Amino acid sequence: AAPQPVRTIGYLFLPIDSAEYEKYLAPAREELGESGWNIECEKGRNTTLEEAVDFALAEKASQVN
Repeated sequence: AAPQPVRTIGYLFLPIDSAEYEKYLAPAREELGESGWNIECEKGRNTTLEEAVDFALAEKASQVN
């Protein structure tokens, strides 16, 4: 399933997107373990588009400083 912000803007995942998406998820899944993965997925599903943008901008700002 796509993250909430992706569903909010109506982006349609194509099969090629899914393969690329999964490639990046596998290491995160392994690092977090099943329980941690499920917790973080639930957080992601409940993240609003505004929260995702704020998070991305804060992350970018911390890299600059």
